[in-house]
Amino acid sequence: MGPIWLFEANMKSQLNTVGARGFTSISKPARVLLSGAAAAHLRERLSVALPPQTRWDIAECGRAAASLSRNVKHDVAVMDASESAERIARVCAMLRHANDAVSILLVDNTSTTAVLQLALRVGAHSVISLPMSGTDIEERVGAALDVAMANRLRREKLLLLESLCDRLAQDRDELSERLGGVCGDLASAWEQFEERSSVISRVGEFRALLSQELEIDDVVRTAMQYLLRVVGPTNIAVFTRNASAWKLAGYAKEDTPRPSAAQLLSQLIEEWCPALAESAGVVLGVGNEAANAEANRFVEVLGGRSGLAFCGRHEGSPEVIVVCFRRADRPFDRASVASVEALRDIFADAVERMGRILHRAQPSWPSGSPDSVDTD
Repeated sequence: MGPIWLFEANMKSQLNTVGARGFTSISKPARVLLSGAAAAHLRERLSVALPPQTRWDIAECGRAAASLSRNVKHDVAVMDASESAERIARVCAMLRHANDAVSILLVDNTSTTAVLQLALRVGAHSVISLPMSGTDIEERVGAALDVAMANRLRREKLLLLESLCDRLAQDRDELSERLGGVCGDLASAWEQFEERSSVISRVGEFRALLSQELEIDDVVRTAMQYLLRVVGPTNIAVFTRNASAWKLAGYAKEDTPRPSAAQLLSQLIEEWCPALAESAGVVLGVGNEAANAEANRFVEVLGGRSGLAFCGRHEGSPEVIVVCFRRADRPFDRASVASVEALRDIFADAVERMGRILHRAQPSWPSGSPDSVDTD
């Protein structure tokens, strides 16, 4: 059981604990104020009927009762109605300021109209007309005490519920914050998983397509078509190595025909391909902005276009270089970089395989004459 539910269980335990008179589960015992000349006599009679843990405050007059009510919260106040109405009203106001659930009873020898009006004015629970026979006084005060303690119990329950709601709201906010972080992590992990799954699928498909080709030109053409699917419409140039020199093996245009790109392609062969053959990663340039000096030089060669270039290697040896370029307002994204990172060496393996096959297919003749062979 977590701390939240343990706290709630404790609250429910406290809220459901109710005693014989309905208020014995309250944290503090009842407190009764008796004011007037008959206060001591009333205490003797009421102490037998009320719970033994009840606390008593005795005041001989209204002024003493006012002094007691300043620092103490009373549940029941029995006031002598023979004092002035203004003093009684002032004391009752002080009692309600300290505890608005207090039950007030007025005691008087004659139930005159003035006393009844005063009872209505101060919100008295009952008016006791002396003398009373039997247990009427005990029943009246006990009923008033039950009402007061029920009000106090209801207030304590409300405070406990408010505290519980505040605690639950705090825990809810904390849990929502944690779940928000977890959901963000899960979303990021799922996005990475989908990206890796897509790259793995492309690797298998690319390798299968290139393995079906039997000519170097077909390998280059198939690779160019597939790369255009990966990076989107673009101008693309493929360079392969012939001995120690690089040559253009294939070109596909988007907005720059080959005759118009002749000077750029020559510059790429002379200046950029040797440098790119030494580069380990994918070079990505966006318009006039680049991540490093190498990419900055690449953007300058392309005349401010967005560019993507990479070198494919077979066992560490550069075999093929691919350069993609298009307008600056359509930069290549990082997803394209991740894909070509996985595909470039597969392209290089296919180019090397075709070169090896062509080399084996070429005829080879002995360098010497059979007559020059020493038969001794």
